[in-house]
Order: sequence, then C-alpha cells, then structure tokens
Amino acid sequence: MEQTSVLIVGAGPTGLMMAAQLARYGVSFRIVDPKFGPTRESRALVVQARTLEAYQQIGIADRAVAEGQIMTGMNFHVNGRHRRRIPLSEIGDGLSPFPFALIYEQSKNEALLGHHLEQQSIEIDWGWRLEAMTEKENGIESTIVNSEGKSTVLHAEYVVGADGASSRVRHLLGSTFSGGTYNQLFFVADLKIDGDIPQTEGSIFFGGAGFALIFPMVGERHFRLVGLAPRDRVGDDPTFDDVKGNALQLFPKGTSFCEPEWFSTYVVHHRSVPAFRVGRSFLIGDAAHVHSPVGGQGMNTGLLDAQNLGWKLAMVLKGQAAPTLLDSYHDERWAFAQVLLSTTDQAFQAATSPSILARLLREHGFPNLLGVVLRINRARRFLFSRISQTGIEYRDSPLSHGQAKTKALQAGDRFPWIELKMEDKSLMSSFDLFQAPGWTAICFAANKKASRAAHEACEAVAHNLNIDLHFHAAQPNDRHWRRALSGTLVLVRPDTFVGCISRDMTEDTIAAYFRNHVQAKW
Repeated sequence: MEQTSVLIVGAGPTGLMMAAQLARYGVSFRIVDPKFGPTRESRALVVQARTLEAYQQIGIADRAVAEGQIMTGMNFHVNGRHRRRIPLSEIGDGLSPFPFALIYEQSKNEALLGHHLEQQSIEIDWGWRLEAMTEKENGIESTIVNSEGKSTVLHAEYVVGADGASSRVRHLLGSTFSGGTYNQLFFVADLKIDGDIPQTEGSIFFGGAGFALIFPMVGERHFRLVGLAPRDRVGDDPTFDDVKGNALQLFPKGTSFCEPEWFSTYVVHHRSVPAFRVGRSFLIGDAAHVHSPVGGQGMNTGLLDAQNLGWKLAMVLKGQAAPTLLDSYHDERWAFAQVLLSTTDQAFQAATSPSILARLLREHGFPNLLGVVLRINRARRFLFSRISQTGIEYRDSPLSHGQAKTKALQAGDRFPWIELKMEDKSLMSSFDLFQAPGWTAICFAANKKASRAAHEACEAVAHNLNIDLHFHAAQPNDRHWRRALSGTLVLVRPDTFVGCISRDMTEDTIAAYFRNHVQAKW
C-alpha cells in the first residue's frame, strides 16, 4: 500500500493551489485527476487582488500579471449607445500591490501553477480517478484507478476534494449539495470583435434583446463574450450562429463578431455543502460551493480555500498544531461562502430579472449611481475590498484573539498593505515580510529595549512550541497606522491574516495564544 500525507483529488486551479501550498511547507502529497491534462479552454476569467497576493507568497504573481490583461475600465451601453465609463485600473490604489482586476483565464492559471510544481519536480497523476475511500483511525484508504484499469490503494492521513461541482469525493462522503439552478441559459464565447470597442476594457450591454457582457483578453481585439440565450428561439443546445444575431442587436452599429475560438452554453447553479470538513476529508472550491459568476468570484474563492486549508494541514502534519486546528477551515470559509452565495444570488437576480423596474435600474439607475459612488474615496475602497476579496475577515474565528483591538485593525483582519520603516531605517512593504512560510511577529514597540525583549520572547516561544515564527521590528511610515499600532505586537498567520494583537509582549502572553488557539483543543 502506498503512503502519503495528503491525497488531493482534482488538478484544476484549486487542486493545484492546494498542491503549491503543501509543497511550500514540505508536506508530502499525491494529486490525481481523471483528465489527461490541464484545461485548454479559457473558462473562468478574472483573478482578483487577494488571489494575486496569495500568488505573490509563492512567487508567481509577477508572471501572472505579465501574462494577463489588466481591465482598465467598464463601460455601460443601452440600446447600442454608450452611457457611462467607470475607470478601474487603479480602483484599489493604496489597498493592495494589485489594485485591479486581472483577466487571466483558468487555463493560464493551471499552466502557471503546473509550471510552479514542475520546477519543484512534483508530478501530477493525470488519468487517475478516485474509485473508493474508507476512513480508518489513522487516515483514509483510497482506491485510485487509471485509464487502463490499473488500481492502487493509497493510504493518506487526509483527503482534499478539489474535484469540481460533480465531486467524486463529495459523493463518496455522502454530503448533500443543497441549493438550486437558475432557469436561464447562458452562452460564452472567446472571439475577436471588430468595432468601436475599447481594447482593454469591459462592457455591459443592455437593451430590448436582453443583455451581454464582454471582457478584454490578451491579443488584439480579443474578448470574452457572455450573453443570455433565449430558449424560446434557439432551444436548449444552440450554436454560436443561433445566438450571435440577438447579441449583435445590443452592440453599437458596425460591430461584427469573428468565428469564436471557443463556444459553450451553461446554466448557473447556487449550491453549498453543509460542512467543508467531514472527518479526515475536506472539500474546497466548486466541490464545496458553486454560485453565480457575477463579480468574478468563483475561481478566486476556490484558490483562497486552498490557501486557508494548506497551512493548517501543514502545521498539523508537522506536529506544530493540534488536529482541531483544521476545524477552523470550515468555521472561516463556510461562513464566507454563505455570504458570497447570498450576495451573488441577489446580484444575479437583479441582472436577469425581466421586471420593468429591474430593467430601468440596470439601464439607468445602476450605471449613474455607480459613477457617483466611485468618486467617493470611502465607497470606492469598500467596493474594491468586497470584489477583490481583500476585505475578507475572520474576526469570529477561534484563531482570532486580541487585547488591543482598534477600529483600524482587529484580530481576524487581513494585515494591511502598508509601508514599514524597519529598525535599520530601510523602508519595506508589509507584504515583503510574509514571503517565508510560517507565522510572522511584527513588533511596533516604542523603543529598542522593548523591541529586543519582544524578540527574545518570540524566539523562546518558537523554540519551546516548535512554531515557525519570524520576528520583525518596525514602525508604519503612515501616521494613521503609526497611531493605531503603536506599542503592539501583531502575530500574523501564514495566510497574512492577523491571529493576535497584544500590548503585552511577554513570552507568557505569546505562548498562551499558540497553546490556546493553535496547539490545544478549544
């Protein structure tokens, strides 16, 4: 019987991200997928800022940005006439090193992550499917079968199901996938469009013929086109020729579509499992939750599921945390998924409702309101934080604890992207401190004596509790953050969320956090 620490089922973006996270911590795993290679179709399209921040930690963000297309704006058209342009290229300026939405399709994400694993001599077992799995006291025995019928029994301490909406892992666990399916039929096409269309911007088209969206892709005049396929006219299995005439009615005169490189139709589901953890098995990405594509959240949510679970599995498998730490994966990500399902459902209903009021709001009210709102700095920052997922917080998580809570930063928040002045007077981005795997302690002490004492306390805790804890002493360069964080020690989790904020920098206080929240049962 073969042995490994983790069996990852599914080698799409979510499964590959899980593999990259485990590899970062030196955890053994096997990743299998019944397909014979990576996805060739573009499929999911948008990579948000929070995902790029996760990519930055494993050293692949720069390549993604270089190969992708930054969406510089969004245009609204009604009955073929341009109504409003919303600038987007720096909508998150000052909030993230990636203040934009990146068009970087699923196939490229898979290639990027696959190359990252290949550089570490990690192989993906293509053509292998999960046949059966049985949980034992010390792990899970899984039977995997290749395309030639050869079977292997594999013992893993944990199984991660990253195998999509039709998840075999979810089926074998007997987990329900409650929710529903919308009635509308949509089509998607990657193609070249000739006409008066901005090259690097997206556009939404409303009108009597329905609605359509386009997103810029890499390549001259290359776009993703998404639209509603009227079933009463085209049936349930239309071709591109069946739908393009209806879509063209929404575009400015003189627009023409070239033959698509890829065309598909789909219906939209909104579903979730009741638990993201079942014993020694975990569900991530579409295996755990599927929802409307409104806002470009789907692929990003799966990738961030993997980031959240990856470091926790690593700590448990390396003996640095109690197995109960893994419960926090469900606590944190299930709660976020429910909010996402609700908000994307509401947005989808507003975008597709046939009512006269909804149509008036789509065509006139929403574009005008959005134009006004984005002139307000606070509103713009709020909108970016929601869409980019940089605003995710786990304040109610069992891992979040802090004596020195402030309105600016609380335990459970993502640590902000700010400029720090280090003890040697050099300036550094806060995110540069999070490149090494493990926890990060940032000391904002008032003087060097207090800083040295905190450093010694952190070193003692790291040694005594077998924790990877990297210490840095700094002061925020920004006056606002300097006031908010002065005199505190912030313990930042491996996924850059704040675990603990404390004004007491003693060894006992730091050790108590790890013992009570990471290494002990709560």
